[in-house]
Amino acid sequence: MIYGIYIVCNLVLQLLIIELLTVANLAYFTFIGILKLNELSVINVGIFNTILKYLKINDYVVIYAILIFISYLISLKFAKKLLL
Repeated sequence: MIYGIYIVCNLVLQLLIIELLTVANLAYFTFIGILKLNELSVINVGIFNTILKYLKINDYVVIYAILIFISYLISLKFAKKLLL
């Protein structure tokens, strides 16, 4: 019985991590897509012009890594609260 509960808890944890990482990826790549549309002059928003002017590819990689790490930590914390 205890082993079955462990499997269910582990499955819930994995599903929460997958769900939050999926949402984070969708948000990040939507943001990148909007920046690309602004760069191609399909849309014209001043703040996006500023972002494009100051951030380089290395910055986007660091922002993505931080986003994934924070999403993982949040999902672990939420799963812990949910399972206790």
